[in-house]
Amino acid sequence: MIKRPTAVLACCFAAAFIFLVAFCRPKPDGGFYWTFITYWPVITSGDGKSFQTAYILRKAHAGGLATVECGLIHEKFGVEDNVMTFTNASLDGRAFDIISFPSSSGTNTVYFDITYYRQKGER
Repeated sequence: MIKRPTAVLACCFAAAFIFLVAFCRPKPDGGFYWTFITYWPVITSGDGKSFQTAYILRKAHAGGLATVECGLIHEKFGVEDNVMTFTNASLDGRAFDIISFPSSSGTNTVYFDITYYRQKGER
C-alpha cells in the first residue's frame, strides 16, 4: 500500500510534468519560453533573411511589434533605430514587415512575418 506522503509527492511530480508539457515550448535558437506569458514576444521560427524564412513572432502585442522588431535588430546587429527603413509587403497571402539598414557590406534587410497579427485584426 502506498503511504499518503508518497502519493502526494507522486501527484505533485505528475502535476509539474503536465504543467511543463502544456506551457513550455522550445525556441528555434535554443532555450524555452512559457506560452502563457504574453508581455514579450518570442521568435518561433525563421532567420529573417528572406520572405520564405522571415522571423515569425508570437506572444507579442500587435501595437508593440515595431518596437520589438527594432529591438531584435538592435540586439543582433547593433543598429540604432534612426537608421532603419520600414516597409510593408504582402506575398502569397502573407503580410510582412521589412526593415532595412546600412551595414559595412552594403544594406541589410530583415523580414518579419506578421500575418498572425493581421488575421487577428490587430495593427
